[in-house]
Amino acid sequence: MSLFARVQEKFGFTRTEITVILFLSGTFLFGLAIRQYRQTTGDAPQAAFDYSRSDSAFAALTNAAHVRDSLATRSVERPSEGRKRVLDSHSVDINTATRAQLMELPGIGSQYADRILSYRNAHGPFSSLDDLLKVKGIGRKRLERMRGFVRLPRGTSGPS
Repeated sequence: MSLFARVQEKFGFTRTEITVILFLSGTFLFGLAIRQYRQTTGDAPQAAFDYSRSDSAFAALTNAAHVRDSLATRSVERPSEGRKRVLDSHSVDINTATRAQLMELPGIGSQYADRILSYRNAHGPFSSLDDLLKVKGIGRKRLERMRGFVRLPRGTSGPS
Protein backbone atom coordinates (compact mmCIF):
# COMPACT_ATOMS: atom_id res chain seq x y z
CA MET A 1 0.00 0.00 0.00
CA SER A 2 1.31 3.43 -0.90
CA LEU A 3 1.96 6.27 1.52
CA PHE A 4 -0.94 8.30 0.07
CA ALA A 5 -3.37 5.42 0.53
CA ARG A 6 -2.34 4.84 4.14
CA VAL A 7 -2.65 8.55 5.08
CA GLN A 8 -5.93 8.80 3.23
CA GLU A 9 -7.27 5.73 5.02
CA LYS A 10 -6.11 6.90 8.46
CA PHE A 11 -6.99 10.65 8.33
CA GLY A 12 -9.51 10.89 5.50
CA PHE A 13 -7.50 13.47 3.48
CA THR A 14 -7.92 13.74 -0.25
CA ARG A 15 -4.97 13.23 -2.56
CA THR A 16 -4.64 17.02 -3.12
CA GLU A 17 -4.65 17.71 0.63
CA ILE A 18 -1.94 15.13 1.19
CA THR A 19 0.17 16.70 -1.57
CA VAL A 20 -0.15 20.16 -0.01
CA ILE A 21 0.73 18.84 3.46
CA LEU A 22 3.79 17.07 2.12
CA PHE A 23 4.89 20.19 0.19
CA LEU A 24 4.56 22.43 3.27
CA SER A 25 6.36 19.90 5.47
CA GLY A 26 9.17 19.58 2.94
CA THR A 27 9.53 23.37 2.68
CA PHE A 28 9.69 23.66 6.46
CA LEU A 29 12.36 20.97 6.68
CA PHE A 30 14.35 22.62 3.88
CA GLY A 31 14.27 25.95 5.81
CA LEU A 32 15.48 24.22 8.95
CA ALA A 33 18.33 22.66 6.99
CA ILE A 34 19.41 26.05 5.61
CA ARG A 35 19.29 27.58 9.09
CA GLN A 36 21.39 24.74 10.50
CA TYR A 37 23.93 25.13 7.68
CA ARG A 38 24.30 28.89 8.30
CA GLN A 39 24.83 28.33 12.02
CA THR A 40 27.52 25.72 11.49
CA THR A 41 29.42 27.63 8.78
CA GLY A 42 29.37 30.97 10.66
CA ASP A 43 27.48 32.95 8.02
CA ALA A 44 25.97 35.79 10.04
CA PRO A 45 22.57 37.05 9.00
CA GLN A 46 22.41 40.62 7.74
CA ALA A 47 22.05 43.33 10.33
CA ALA A 48 18.50 44.33 11.09
CA PHE A 49 17.29 47.52 9.46
CA ASP A 50 16.97 50.53 11.77
CA TYR A 51 13.48 51.97 11.29
CA SER A 52 13.86 54.85 13.77
CA ARG A 53 14.95 57.40 11.13
CA SER A 54 12.11 56.58 8.74
CA ASP A 55 9.63 56.42 11.63
CA SER A 56 10.57 59.90 12.82
CA ALA A 57 10.29 61.26 9.28
CA PHE A 58 6.86 59.64 8.94
CA ALA A 59 5.75 61.11 12.28
CA ALA A 60 6.86 64.60 11.22
CA LEU A 61 5.01 64.34 7.91
CA THR A 62 1.91 63.03 9.65
CA ASN A 63 1.93 65.87 12.19
CA ALA A 64 2.35 68.42 9.40
CA ALA A 65 -0.57 66.86 7.53
CA HIS A 66 -2.76 66.97 10.66
CA VAL A 67 -1.95 70.65 11.20
CA ARG A 68 -2.63 71.44 7.54
CA ASP A 69 -5.92 69.50 7.63
CA SER A 70 -7.08 71.19 10.83
CA LEU A 71 -6.33 74.62 9.39
CA ALA A 72 -8.20 73.75 6.21
CA THR A 73 -11.14 72.47 8.25
CA ARG A 74 -11.28 75.65 10.31
CA SER A 75 -11.49 77.82 7.22
CA VAL A 76 -14.23 75.64 5.73
CA GLU A 77 -16.38 75.29 8.84
CA ARG A 78 -18.28 78.54 8.31
CA PRO A 79 -18.05 79.31 4.59
CA SER A 80 -21.14 81.53 4.42
CA GLU A 81 -20.27 83.67 7.42
CA GLY A 82 -16.50 83.84 7.02
CA ARG A 83 -14.26 84.59 9.96
CA LYS A 84 -15.51 86.73 12.80
CA ARG A 85 -13.82 90.09 12.97
CA VAL A 86 -11.79 90.97 16.04
CA LEU A 87 -13.84 93.08 18.45
CA ASP A 88 -12.59 95.93 20.60
CA SER A 89 -13.14 95.85 24.33
CA HIS A 90 -16.72 96.78 25.29
CA SER A 91 -17.59 97.60 21.68
CA VAL A 92 -21.09 96.06 21.45
CA ASP A 93 -23.99 97.86 23.11
CA ILE A 94 -26.21 94.99 24.22
CA ASN A 95 -29.40 97.09 24.10
CA THR A 96 -28.96 98.46 20.56
CA ALA A 97 -26.91 95.72 18.84
CA THR A 98 -28.22 94.20 15.63
CA ARG A 99 -28.29 90.49 14.92
CA ALA A 100 -25.04 90.74 12.93
CA GLN A 101 -23.29 92.63 15.74
CA LEU A 102 -24.43 90.07 18.30
CA MET A 103 -23.13 87.24 16.12
CA GLU A 104 -19.64 88.79 16.28
CA LEU A 105 -19.50 88.09 20.01
CA PRO A 106 -17.62 84.95 21.09
CA GLY A 107 -19.94 82.00 21.58
CA ILE A 108 -22.92 83.72 19.92
CA GLY A 109 -24.24 82.33 16.67
CA SER A 110 -27.43 83.01 14.78
CA GLN A 111 -29.69 81.14 17.22
CA TYR A 112 -28.32 82.86 20.32
CA ALA A 113 -28.48 86.25 18.59
CA ASP A 114 -32.14 85.60 17.78
CA ARG A 115 -32.83 84.58 21.39
CA ILE A 116 -31.19 87.74 22.74
CA LEU A 117 -33.19 89.92 20.36
CA SER A 118 -36.43 88.12 21.24
CA TYR A 119 -35.78 88.51 24.97
CA ARG A 120 -34.91 92.20 24.53
CA ASN A 121 -38.10 92.81 22.51
CA ALA A 122 -40.28 90.98 25.04
CA HIS A 123 -38.76 92.32 28.29
CA GLY A 124 -37.26 95.66 27.29
CA PRO A 125 -33.61 96.76 27.50
CA PHE A 126 -31.15 94.91 29.68
CA SER A 127 -30.43 96.69 32.96
CA SER A 128 -27.26 94.69 33.67
CA LEU A 129 -25.09 92.19 31.83
CA ASP A 130 -26.23 89.51 34.26
CA ASP A 131 -29.71 89.83 32.71
CA LEU A 132 -28.26 87.90 29.76
CA LEU A 133 -28.37 84.83 32.00
CA LYS A 134 -32.16 84.92 31.62
CA VAL A 135 -31.82 84.24 27.88
CA LYS A 136 -32.28 80.52 27.16
CA GLY A 137 -28.94 78.77 26.63
CA ILE A 138 -26.70 81.51 28.00
CA GLY A 139 -24.94 80.39 31.14
CA ARG A 140 -22.12 81.74 33.26
CA LYS A 141 -19.36 80.45 30.98
CA ARG A 142 -20.84 81.93 27.83
CA LEU A 143 -21.53 85.22 29.62
CA GLU A 144 -17.93 85.40 30.86
CA ARG A 145 -16.65 84.87 27.31
CA MET A 146 -18.82 87.76 26.11
CA ARG A 147 -18.41 90.10 29.10
CA GLY A 148 -15.30 91.91 27.84
CA PHE A 149 -16.95 92.80 24.55
CA VAL A 150 -20.44 93.96 25.58
CA ARG A 151 -21.48 97.15 27.32
CA LEU A 152 -24.60 98.83 28.56
CA PRO A 153 -25.51 102.31 27.30
CA ARG A 154 -24.67 105.27 29.49
CA GLY A 155 -27.26 106.04 32.13
CA THR A 156 -28.24 102.36 32.56
CA SER A 157 -27.90 101.12 36.11
CA GLY A 158 -25.92 98.03 36.96
CA PRO A 159 -22.28 96.97 36.47
CA SER A 160 -20.95 96.56 32.95
